[in-house]
Amino acid sequence: FTLPSLNGKWEAFSRPDKGYTLIWAWSDDDRNHRQCVDSIKRLESLYGKRLAVSTILIDADTMRWRSRIKSDSITQWSHYWAPGGPNSPSIKSFGLMRTPTVLLIDSFGANPYRGNSIAAAEKLIKDNDAKRSKIKLIR
Repeated sequence: FTLPSLNGKWEAFSRPDKGYTLIWAWSDDDRNHRQCVDSIKRLESLYGKRLAVSTILIDADTMRWRSRIKSDSITQWSHYWAPGGPNSPSIKSFGLMRTPTVLLIDSFGANPYRGNSIAAAEKLIKDNDAKRSKIKLIR
């Protein structure tokens, strides 16, 4: 589905050119916001070129959204907003009922992880990398 991006254009947010797209749905009042940002930055540093990061704000206030992105120093990520917050038809159709929610989408468009743990998403990437390494060794 598509949502308005930081530049105001409606865009799709999955990046099939990357191995994975990590989508982080958040709201401004999430208590562990700073911890999530730090965890995603660490994950990005580990998987850089193979990981695209997209965020979806599920709040009505876009002014705080823009300032929070700057203050978190996460301008390099793709940022989207759900007009209407949790009542947005796009958000409802995708089943994002609470924040924070982390979705991991692979290059095939499959959604191997949906939950609230960035560590669990990272474990899935590591496990998949280990499986791929074994397959390469067998060939």
